[in-house]
Amino acid sequence: MSPSRTLKKHVILLIALILMFLAPTALNAICLEDSAHEVTLPIPAVAQSGKESFGVISYLTVRVVPGSGHVYIETWPLAEVDMQASARIAAHIAFEIANKYKDLGSFDSWDYLYSVRSNSPIMGGPSAGAAMTIATIGALLEIKPKPGIIITGMINPDGTIGAVGGILEKIDAAASINATTFLLPYGQLYVNKTVMEKYTIGPFIYYKTKTVTVNVRKYALEKYGIKVHEVLTIYDALKYFYESLPVSDTISHIDMYRSALTFHYVNSFLKNSSILALNHTQEYLNTTLSKMDALSRIFYRDDIEKAQYLIQKARELINDKLYYSALSLLFQANTTITYMYNMMEYSTQGDRYIEDLTRELNNTIDFLKSILVRSNLTDGMIAAQIRVIDAVDSLEKAGEYYKEGDIYNAIRELSYAEERLKTAFLWINFSGSLFSSDSIRDSFDDELSFATLLYAYIYSMYGSHYADQVLRYLELSEKAYAMKFYGGAYLYALEARAHAESFLDILGISSSDLLNKIAYVRYETMREINISLNNKSIIPLLALAYFEYSYYFENKENDLELAFVFTKLAKSWITAYMKFGTATYGNITLNNITLHTSKENSSSNESNGGSIGESSGDRLEIRAIIVAIVMFAIFLLTVYLMRRD
Repeated sequence: MSPSRTLKKHVILLIALILMFLAPTALNAICLEDSAHEVTLPIPAVAQSGKESFGVISYLTVRVVPGSGHVYIETWPLAEVDMQASARIAAHIAFEIANKYKDLGSFDSWDYLYSVRSNSPIMGGPSAGAAMTIATIGALLEIKPKPGIIITGMINPDGTIGAVGGILEKIDAAASINATTFLLPYGQLYVNKTVMEKYTIGPFIYYKTKTVTVNVRKYALEKYGIKVHEVLTIYDALKYFYESLPVSDTISHIDMYRSALTFHYVNSFLKNSSILALNHTQEYLNTTLSKMDALSRIFYRDDIEKAQYLIQKARELINDKLYYSALSLLFQANTTITYMYNMMEYSTQGDRYIEDLTRELNNTIDFLKSILVRSNLTDGMIAAQIRVIDAVDSLEKAGEYYKEGDIYNAIRELSYAEERLKTAFLWINFSGSLFSSDSIRDSFDDELSFATLLYAYIYSMYGSHYADQVLRYLELSEKAYAMKFYGGAYLYALEARAHAESFLDILGISSSDLLNKIAYVRYETMREINISLNNKSIIPLLALAYFEYSYYFENKENDLELAFVFTKLAKSWITAYMKFGTATYGNITLNNITLHTSKENSSSNESNGGSIGESSGDRLEIRAIIVAIVMFAIFLLTVYLMRRD
């Protein structure tokens, strides 16, 4: 055989081997292309050049392919605020909605790829969240959106569309691509704009700035012929983008949601706890007053009046069946009384008293850590965890004040920590649902990421003053996570998000529109609470507590901002209960400290392979709670004896 023929044979063999190697990859690429679902939407954004802000159009492409639940995103140029958290929330909400129209398997059956392209560096990643959700729904269902529609708004984890900035600039951008309809978050039909006003005095020309309120709907229609519509939830937006998709909007049902404002659920744990706390606090105040001489009563007059006022307000709230709200006021009263008590003890014992009290509080914290770091947590334990974190935080502050020689504030922080630990023991007594620490920890990263994203957005758009409160909860969340208090870390992340979302949603909104937003979220919360109670045998105490607290701030304090915050928290927590809460089939009651298990729940559990209450994990949990109660009694006795010395 000639050398040339041999070489030719080897080349053919090599090509065959290469084709055999590449064939599966090529086939997979072809299949991936065929199975890919893709939607592209124009999205309005705000860019900045120097001190000037202006609207630009970016293009969002969402591609959904068979995969394993990964969410990928690329932006060019890089956005000033990361969009990753918004993309993850958009993907989850979109899948949940699309799966109602078409069997898509599970969320983890797909990979979600987001690409954002713009000619200018854009500001404010969260404002693309609603568009991401809309596009993902279309990609999953393989339907194309109607052209000429533009939407701006964050996507919140509860499916509501959150407020954003730069509305007028974004309408200008929408006009540049001949958009016909502009969708904006509910409550943002009016925005404030700073304008320069020219006036003359004699031969001199002067300029001054003033703030004017702009009717967005009128501005868009008269200037560009664009129709503007409000959207409260993602369902409101779907009907504009996908006319063939049957949806029920939410805005048309606002009046129905307002009926949820009077919802009440009486929980025996909260009721009994508030009544016992009221009696204890009144007795505690009387005992403390009996130890005061006339001069001390004058010195502590403001604190005495504050405690008396809080006790009276708590009594009224108990009569109104607002038990969690009453407990909150009684905690403030007890903290005030404890401060007076500790100040009087310090006046006789000096620095030794502060050092002894600090040592005892730290010992109590160490004990609580030992029983609250568990693989399974009750909701009462999660509530106890955040109270321990609060106490740790206050002890650190007390130490700083003490080093600076500020005894008054040091003792105030110590008193707060002391009362916070007492309430931690109280909450351990309750068990309305069981949570897996691993499940909470797995969900924690997404919650913290989104809360951090909102913090960065608020900080970049409105400054540190408005973002500081959100940052505070983020820091507490990370502190709790470092202590392996995963339930407490999750709760603090929810609080950070609730405060951030509420701040953005309240900007420039009227009281009437805000009440409607509160009503919608509260209605959805109430609906899920009823499902939790009736279908899952779970008492969602944390959701119920925050639900009631929102009602208190709205109707008793006339503070709609805090009412909205706690409505958001209630919704977040009922979602957590529905997602990974399980029934405990038992409840440690406050009055007799015994475990109650219904026969119905026991028999149901046995059919599933054994009672949860009979597991070694739950027996350990019950023993831990009993030990906690005994240690709490020892803690109180130690503090009492220490004060007598």
